[in-house]
Amino acid sequence: FSDYFTIRRLQGNIMINLKPNRIYIVKDAFFNEFNDPYLTYNKNENRPHGIVFKDPNPKLSELFWIIPMGSNIQKYREKIDYSIKNRGNCDFWYIDKIGNKQSVFLICNMFPIIPRYIKREYTINKIPLEIKNKKTIKEINKRAKKVHAKIHHNRKSMPETLPDVLSIKQKLLNSFY
Repeated sequence: FSDYFTIRRLQGNIMINLKPNRIYIVKDAFFNEFNDPYLTYNKNENRPHGIVFKDPNPKLSELFWIIPMGSNIQKYREKIDYSIKNRGNCDFWYIDKIGNKQSVFLICNMFPIIPRYIKREYTINKIPLEIKNKKTIKEINKRAKKVHAKIHHNRKSMPETLPDVLSIKQKLLNSFY
């Protein structure tokens, strides 16, 4: 996952560049089309959704995964502590300071997406928010690989209240192939 990409797609009159370790906003159209109650609420195209990474299957060049971000640090710190206490680790959530505030990456809530559903980069004072801390990037990538594998091969080990990402993935692939 750390060998990222830059992809350029013409969407209307806007050229989209997906870049590694940048934070993106997803279009409401995605949530309208894939109306799954467990997808992270979009907040009228204002929610920063997190980093995007290519699907590990090289045959799926148009398919990406995006990790939602949240701000309820206390709630997820408790979940992380519980997971570490009972399982010895926690791959589902990761907390770190991004930009000027603490954020939680909801790794277990990652979902597939294609470039036409990316609205834009998330910016602060017109500057794209980018994860620069190499430790943070490494930790998110490590956890994302594990969760991605669990989604595809061992879904029973995942929390029950997750979006049906495999169904979403299939619909996205059907729109391309």
